Amino acid sequence: MVTALENANASVREKACEALGNMDKEVATSSVVGALLAIAGHDHYESLRKVLNSSSDFSYIDSDTVSELLGLWNREAWFIRDIPLEKIMIAYVKTGFPEWWSVIELHALHTDCAITIVENTVIVYGNSEPVTFDIRS
Repeated sequence: MVTALENANASVREKACEALGNMDKEVATSSVVGALLAIAGHDHYESLRKVLNSSSDFSYIDSDTVSELLGLWNREAWFIRDIPLEKIMIAYVKTGFPEWWSVIELHALHTDCAITIVENTVIVYGNSEPVTFDIRS
C-alpha cells in the first residue's frame, strides 16, 4: 500500500487513498501515515483521518511522523478536531515522545479542552467526565 501511495501516477495514489479510507480494520503503520502526509490535498487528508480514527491508539507512529502530523495540524487546524485526544494521550504515555505534547496542546486549543498536570497525573477536561492519565518519567 505504501508503494502505491508513493507512486508517480496520481490516479494510482488516489486509488490507494480510497482503498485505505474504505478499510474497516486497523491498517495504519507509521509508513502509511507518513506516505499519506506526503500527498497534499483534502481527499488524502480525509483518508488519513479515517486511517487514524480506525486505530486503537497511535503508539505505532514514530517521532518524525508525529512531527509531520503536527505540521499538518498547524496548517489545517480543522483536521485535528476529528482525532480523539485520548488516543493522542495514550500514544504519549506509551511512547514518551515529547513531540506528542505539542500535538496535545494544539488539540486542546482547538477543541476547547482543558488539561491539568499534577505530579505524574494529567487530567483532560472536555465535554464528558474528566479523563486521567498517569505519566511516568
